[in-house]
Amino acid sequence: MIRLPFSAAVLLVFISQVFGDLIQASVGDDVKFVLSDECMEGHGALNLHLKDGSIQVVASLHGDWEPGRAYTDRVTVSSDFLILTSVDLNDQGMYDFTCKKKGKLELTDLQVFLPSEVVVDEGEDAALPCRSITAGQRVKSAQWRRDGEVVLELNPPQVTEGNGFESRVSVSSDWYQRADLSLSIKRVQLRDQGVYFCDVDKTERHRSAVRLRVREIVPESLTSTLKPTLMQPFGSSDI
Repeated sequence: MIRLPFSAAVLLVFISQVFGDLIQASVGDDVKFVLSDECMEGHGALNLHLKDGSIQVVASLHGDWEPGRAYTDRVTVSSDFLILTSVDLNDQGMYDFTCKKKGKLELTDLQVFLPSEVVVDEGEDAALPCRSITAGQRVKSAQWRRDGEVVLELNPPQVTEGNGFESRVSVSSDWYQRADLSLSIKRVQLRDQGVYFCDVDKTERHRSAVRLRVREIVPESLTSTLKPTLMQPFGSSDI
């Protein structure tokens, strides 16, 4: 039997793994893992690969999906998804389905954040903080996303604004010198609220999250009330 050097064996294991989807969620969110045809019936499992090298079974498939010992009451299944409810920081890591066809191991990277919070009134401008060291770092790109959709993407020198955010979002023009990639949103609308993820692809990758809450402004005409009308006591009569 041919024995490979340890480094070569590790390299082969790495090559056999394919990084699939990136899922970004905040603490308390429900996360959906897409079920392939192979994971609809039969046998298999959804596993979490921990950093110490151990594997934790989230749910196992034996005809029907059943939650793992540490995930009782946290796993539900729909027609297309296996849903892990109310995620926490300990749920962060690499996941894979063993019920998929044999071949390369496809890993899903779940990143869980405890977002900071920014609250503004409807119609005001908002500033969502994101600071990351850029000195001595080769920044390939930077991206703000919400609900999986691009809000603003920097691929120097190109800047792309997301749908619905055109001409309303920006970062400082000297973001690289100031290490400040905070997102400015002009004229905030109610539909803008949600969790925004800042992802900076550089030598030391940076990821953070900010929850934007928007207070609705109710016109004064709707908040004013009519003056109360004086009424005679029940049963009284004119004198």
